[in-house]
Amino acid sequence: RDKHILRMKEEILWGKKRPCCWPGCPHRNPKAAKYFKYTKWLTQAHNICPLCQCEGAEFYSPQFKKCSGCQSIFRLKKYFMSASDEQSRYEEHNNDITETGYQNFVTPMVDMILKNHSPNELGLDFWAGTGPVISYLLGKKWFNPKLYDPFFHNHPELLDARYDYIIACEVVEHFYNPRAEFELLYNLLKPKGKLYIMTDM
Repeated sequence: RDKHILRMKEEILWGKKRPCCWPGCPHRNPKAAKYFKYTKWLTQAHNICPLCQCEGAEFYSPQFKKCSGCQSIFRLKKYFMSASDEQSRYEEHNNDITETGYQNFVTPMVDMILKNHSPNELGLDFWAGTGPVISYLLGKKWFNPKLYDPFFHNHPELLDARYDYIIACEVVEHFYNPRAEFELLYNLLKPKGKLYIMTDM
């Protein structure tokens, strides 16, 4: 049940589900928030940090807030891109899995996975995108991580499994609700599983 709730929150946040699409949807009835551990961000409109739930103050422009707790900077939900616009933006990315520079960029993560895991272990490329270069390179070593992306590899059943390792390359900086996303990733890992995060920021 907890995994299903986490997946539902993710689908609502990323536009795969619309408000009022299930009886307990917090968009439909704010009182349903009691069924979620971290829902202040969903139910309060303006300046609640999506990571630590502290208050935020305006930063740089009315679109952004700086958290008084963890000091993170976040954009207000009303300024988020729509799911269709976001997909269009991703489709513009030039992620050629055979391009040498792109492969070199992800080599440190590939090497860590090869060092710490074996081909028979179960892996997940989370938000794999249009060019899952890490999975491509791992495939050359007989690894076979599963590809999940709500836009390009939409296999929600993969979120019902548990994994020995999860790949999140250039992903976490795009999280709309990082606390919920990290909860999801934690619950997708086996007890001794590893989460590999890489970003160019």
